Amino acid sequence: RQPDGHHHRGRALMALKRWPEALGAFGQVLAMTPENADAHSNRAAALLGLKRLPDALASYDAAIRLRPDDADFHINRGHTLQELGRHEEALAAFDRALALKPDDVDALGNRGGVLLALKREEGVLEAYDAAIAIAPDRAEGWNNRACAYLAMNRAEDALADLDRAIALQPDYAAAHTNRGVALLDLLRVEPSIAAYDESLRLAPEDTGARANRAFAHLLVGDFARGFADYEFRNTPTGHPGVAFNDARRWRGEDLTGGGSGAARTLFLYHEQGLGDTIQMARFIPRLRARGIVPVVSVQDPLLPLLQHLSPDTPLLGENRSPGAFPGAFDAHCPMMSLPLALHTTLATIPAAHGYLSADPARRAAFEARLGPRSKPRVGLVWSGNPAHDHDHKRSLRFDQMAPVLTDAVEWVCLQKVIRANELETVAAFGRVSTHGEVLGDFADTAGLIEALDLVITVDTSVAHLAGAMGKPVWIMITANPDWRWGLHRTDSPWYASARLFRQARLGDWDSVLDAVRLALGQTFGNAG
Repeated sequence: RQPDGHHHRGRALMALKRWPEALGAFGQVLAMTPENADAHSNRAAALLGLKRLPDALASYDAAIRLRPDDADFHINRGHTLQELGRHEEALAAFDRALALKPDDVDALGNRGGVLLALKREEGVLEAYDAAIAIAPDRAEGWNNRACAYLAMNRAEDALADLDRAIALQPDYAAAHTNRGVALLDLLRVEPSIAAYDESLRLAPEDTGARANRAFAHLLVGDFARGFADYEFRNTPTGHPGVAFNDARRWRGEDLTGGGSGAARTLFLYHEQGLGDTIQMARFIPRLRARGIVPVVSVQDPLLPLLQHLSPDTPLLGENRSPGAFPGAFDAHCPMMSLPLALHTTLATIPAAHGYLSADPARRAAFEARLGPRSKPRVGLVWSGNPAHDHDHKRSLRFDQMAPVLTDAVEWVCLQKVIRANELETVAAFGRVSTHGEVLGDFADTAGLIEALDLVITVDTSVAHLAGAMGKPVWIMITANPDWRWGLHRTDSPWYASARLFRQARLGDWDSVLDAVRLALGQTFGNAG
């Protein structure tokens, strides 16, 4: 019957991460003292530990109703809203906390983080600068500002801040991980790997650091180390609510019944982007050649495209009921694990010359839509999905691309969606035809690509599609690109028809566009 005793017990249980018991302890406090604002706040923290975010938010709201001028309550409420993806509301919560306590370092740091998530760079550095000015000996402030610099393609500035953070707190694992990111942005691969090594020494269970180290190894073509590290990633099944038995995870072992010749069924499932699925689909015929019967789950927009790759291979879409999984299969494997399971090296990547084809009827429909051919036809993609983590690095604005669009060719937009703020610009430019309203799935996009002579694109799924079709494709990539494009090369071992145009330094699209403009002139002439 002592509320304080239950309250202290709840806090001790939270320190031990025994969240259900902590929640029960705070429940007992509130049963005796329902107007206890601290108990509501601590109950919210226990709910956060249980990943019950909406319930945690309700508890923080209750605490604030009882004590509206407590800045910490508003900070914690803002953090919960961030976790829920409600960034505008989170920003308002942090602003309220700062109105109550203008020099609160946590509120300033969190405000910077939510502005970064909202891509409002103008206020991000101001918030982090203020936090550092108040607490210059706090390593977290330097690490936070470094993350902002990384998002702004300012890797040198980020590296300086991370060195300061590590000097203040040498065992700060997250700062070592971010230091690895900054070094990789600067193409200092070996020091980057060393930074990830140190991060993993400090925090061996950090899957993010291990995945980043995987990308560094893969970028330089070390597939053995890279794909081994990549196995530690968090792997969604593509089917919510389905948990696969890890004992039946396929890692490359014989599935033919111990040599008896009896074929076994392997369930393959997508886990990441559309481009990743297209890239890994090349391995499906190789599995069949090994006597394995694959059943493959892919994203719905890819179903019509991939059904012709291996006609005897069943394909399942995202909306297929997962009730039978995984009991109907002998083993399972995520698609991005296939290179490791099949011991793939740079020299053994299969089907580099193409493995996908367009439906002739869909190509004919686009030929008719485009009309009589008077010039070479070139497909164009200048931006990808705005929600992609690295969109700020990989996408261009149309006005950057426009000066390259010579009148010597017929330009065809391959983007299904043009960003709203660019629709009028593209229409006014008048030299690029758009077809988004008839691009229903990737089989449509393949039909349109087949009607073209060349595709020019930033690093999106269209780059993979064109390469998988064997269509000539020029891919514009960043100085520190996605791992599959490697370093210091203009070709791709994954797609023989690809030509890579890479930045001289991070953020330098001018050099890329100059090179593309020159290559266009050499290929098609310089009219217009």
